[in-house]
Parts: sequence; C-alpha cells; structure tokens
Amino acid sequence: MLRRASYVFNMGDYIDHESSAQHTFYLLSNRTIDGLSHREKLDLALVASFKNKTVFKQFVRPYKSWLTKTERKKLMLLGALLKFTYCLDGTKRHVIHNIDVNVKKKKILLTLAYTKNAAPEIYQAEKQKKHLEKALKRPVDLTFVKDTKDKE
Repeated sequence: MLRRASYVFNMGDYIDHESSAQHTFYLLSNRTIDGLSHREKLDLALVASFKNKTVFKQFVRPYKSWLTKTERKKLMLLGALLKFTYCLDGTKRHVIHNIDVNVKKKKILLTLAYTKNAAPEIYQAEKQKKHLEKALKRPVDLTFVKDTKDKE
C-alpha cells in the first residue's frame, strides 16, 4: 500500500497546488484503476492524499462504515509517514541517505544522515513531524548528522 501510494502521492499538485490533497483523493477514489477493488482504491486515495488529520477525517467521513477505527488509524499513520518521508527529499537532491530508527517506550528517535546542505529538508522534516507524532501518539525526536565522508 505504501509503495503504491508513494507513486501517486500528491498527484493532484499537477492540477492545483493549493487543492492538491482534494484533487489527489478525488482522482484516485473515482477513477477506474485496473486490478484494484473499490476498497483498495479508497485506501490508496486516503494514504496518497494525506495532508493532515483534519483533512483525512473529512475524506474518510462518507466511507466510515467501510473501515474499522483500527484501519482508519493505520491509513492515517501510513499517510503521515508518506508525507514525512516525501519532505526528506523535498529538493530532489537526495541529500538524506540513511535513517536510523530507535523506538523507545515514550518516544521515537530518528537519526538522519545527510551529505550536502540539507537545510530545506531539515526545515520541512521539523515542520512535518507533528503529523507522525499525532498518528503515533508519541513524540518524534529528529537528529540530523552530517556524513563526514562527504566533501561538500
């Protein structure tokens, strides 16, 4: 699911940047996609169009009876994770090259290794981590580490 959603994440951006999530959700949930059931299209649309918790709830409302509370939480987590990872390559320069995840009882520690100047990715990651924190119901600490092998 996450891999499929990553291919079409924010596809609505090509139509209208300001309404990207709405366009992405509409296109994926209302088009025929060979090989996917209605439910699979809905799951894909919810993950790929993730913007924030409020918009997610707005999109899922008409389909609430299709999904259990656990399924909705899982899809929101996948959407938040996808949005977060997408911002780690916001400049399309592939500067973040390694992520170390350390799950503690009360928080999650992410150590992200970068090569070139990663200021835009660091800024976006700090801004977007709140969606992960809400979905996981625990704080996420980010540590960015410059790869010393790089000769920028």
